[in-house]
Amino acid sequence: MSEKFYKIFKKNSLHKKIEIEMPQYLPGEDNYYALIKKYKELGYIQVIVSSDLMLFLLKHYFQIRKGKISEFTLMEDDEEFHDEVRNIIKIVNRQRDMFSILLNHLRFLRDENSIEIQKISITVPESSGPSLFINIQSNGIVEIDSPQNEYEKNEVKKQVEYFYESI
Repeated sequence: MSEKFYKIFKKNSLHKKIEIEMPQYLPGEDNYYALIKKYKELGYIQVIVSSDLMLFLLKHYFQIRKGKISEFTLMEDDEEFHDEVRNIIKIVNRQRDMFSILLNHLRFLRDENSIEIQKISITVPESSGPSLFINIQSNGIVEIDSPQNEYEKNEVKKQVEYFYESI
């Protein structure tokens, strides 16, 4: 498998249609700010992945794609919050029907303590081959490690478009 990194950009088009672009980004090789400038000149703005969008994508990959949460990072440095979330994730990965408890806890942290999600990593088993690994960061960088990177990139684009069109 080959991991690839992408940066999410969006543009508002006619009739409230949202256009999402996800150009490949090579950390350490590409100039991050030049990439942002290039897409800004094309009428796009960079997507900063809010906790609401993170939870929306998490629901898609956990519930619909039957993934497993492999890593989760909050923007808050408080170890107590991190430990709480890690413990809930361990339970949820074993007892999938407990997923709503995790979502409610994360919404509570966001609403009551202004704690945002920095990163989620999900592994999705594939019956016909290697698993999909996807890492979504709040700065709009998405890492995909899958034999079908292009398909998975388009899946993320579709979900992000759906999210923005539904708000």
